[in-house]
Formats: sequence, C-alpha cells, structure tokens
Amino acid sequence: AELARANDQLTDFRRRLNLESEKFKLAEKQHAERLSFEKLLVDISARFVNLPPDRIDAEIEDAQQRICECLGVDLSALWQWSDEALNILTLTHLHAPPEGPDRPEGIDAKEAFPWVLEKMLRGEELILFTESMPPEAARDQEMRRHFGVKSSVVIPLSAGGGPLIGVVTFDTLKEERSWTEPLVKQLHLVAQIFSNALARKRSDQKLREGEARLNMATNAAGVGLWIMEVDTGYVWVTPKTRELFHFAPDEELHYETFLKVIHPADREPVDRAVQKALQSGEELRSEYRVVLPDGSIRWIVACGKRYLKSTGEPDRLMGVSIDISAVSYTH
Repeated sequence: AELARANDQLTDFRRRLNLESEKFKLAEKQHAERLSFEKLLVDISARFVNLPPDRIDAEIEDAQQRICECLGVDLSALWQWSDEALNILTLTHLHAPPEGPDRPEGIDAKEAFPWVLEKMLRGEELILFTESMPPEAARDQEMRRHFGVKSSVVIPLSAGGGPLIGVVTFDTLKEERSWTEPLVKQLHLVAQIFSNALARKRSDQKLREGEARLNMATNAAGVGLWIMEVDTGYVWVTPKTRELFHFAPDEELHYETFLKVIHPADREPVDRAVQKALQSGEELRSEYRVVLPDGSIRWIVACGKRYLKSTGEPDRLMGVSIDISAVSYTH
C-alpha cells in the first residue's frame, strides 16, 4: 500500500511537472512571438512613413501577409464602408490561403453579420470564437461557419477619432487560437497604421479630384490659377498657367521664374505691385507683357489676394492670370 501510494504521488508529481513544463513552453512561445511581432510592427510602421498614396494598397496587403505569417494566422481581410450605405462593405485588401470559399467583393453586413455590425458601429473591438458566440449572433455564426472561420480579432478602422473607414479582421481557419491582450493591443496599432494610410489616400484622391475639376473650370474660362508661397517663393500653378507662360509641364516654378519671362520694362512695376499686395493686403492687379520663347509678346492681366499666417505675417499670394492679348494693346 505504501508503494502504491508512493507511485501515485510520483505520477501526480510528474503530471504537475509536465503541466508546468507545458505552461513554461507556452509562455516562452508567446514571449518569442511577441518580440518577433514587435520587431515586425516597427518595420511596418517605418514603411508607411511618407509613403506615396499610390503605394498604400500594395503596402497594406504586404503587411497583412507578413502579420499572418508571423502570428500563424490564416487570413486577414480589410473591408471599407461604402459611401452610399454604411452597412455595405467592400473587400479592398486581402491575404488568404488559396483553398476555401471565395470572399465576395462586397457584402451587406446588416444581412450577413448584423450582430458584429452593431458592435462595429459602436467602435468596439471584438475577439470572436465561432462555436461560442451568443444566441443573438446566430446569423453571424452561420456566415462564419460558411467561410470556415474558427476565431478572429475584428477591429474597426477610424483615423484620429474620425468617422469609420471600415474594418480589418485577423482570422484562423484551421483551429482556434489564443488572442492575448498584448497581441490584440499590437493588432490595434496595426489597424491605426492602416486607418491613417487609407485616410491619407482618400484625402489625396479628393484633392486630385478637386484639382481636376478646378483645371476643367479654369481651362474653359481661359484662366490660369497660381499660388505663391511667400517664405520659399515656390509657385503652384494649373496646367493653363503653364500654357500661358510657356513653362514646361515638369518645370519647378518660383517667383523668380515668372519675373524672368516678363518684359524687362514691366518687371519692376510687377514686383512693386506684388510686394504692395503682400504688405498692405490690397488686391493685386497688374497688366504686363510676357516674352515668349519665339520672341512674340503676350499681354497678361494678373489679379490676386494675400493670405496670412496665424501670426499675422503674409503666408501666400493666390490669384489668376488671364491672356488679354486679343483685346489689348498693339505695342
């Protein structure tokens, strides 16, 4: 009996030792995973600094792939809200294995994932295990089973506390995994990187669309628009302005560039008018001659207005240039 008791105690000791060993191995694995992911996160963050808008999409998908490979996660999907309806989501970025059901390009989240949608609209982050979802998420559970999703982290995308841009998910398909609090916080940082990049891309698109509309309007009116930065002398112009002054499409322009093409007899009066407008705040109006590359003369009228910095100092001069040669002088 004593020997049997001793054997039982030894067996129990070995069992507890094995359990402690497994816990240690798991903790060691999680620690190594966390360090590896922290290193990856630093690299991903650096890649998005000053990233041109046209490279943002490719960089997001590359980051999704690297994150999935680092964490042993099967899939990452980024969905963006439709401009027409907040419940319509469009799949814009995806890293997924080739097997399994195809992901639709667009989905009505109110129909497919109503419970998750409600949480997302409140800005909640979710850790989901498909087989242990609440009864009110039955429809969501059905769709997750259809796509073979076992567990997920779901994070709404919003830049700087602004309106929702979309949602990014990190999913396992083969088996459930442990989503630790430190890991979820790190994935939240990834979502912020994606959000800021997408917001910057949207801003750039709106700016380009605005410039395109402005160019169409000014071209139709025969008007060249320009903006001069006072501190640097750099001048931004529309294509019509380049056409009026015969500047090359890729030529960088400064205030001195404009002065050089103005008729020598008109340069000083033009410069005086510009400086007066900057110092006094009076509207700029100046008529002058431009000497074109072939030696011909073009008469231009320029009108402009200054804008101030928060300190009250001149910041920029913005205005228009119009070709009045056809109705002007015969000098």
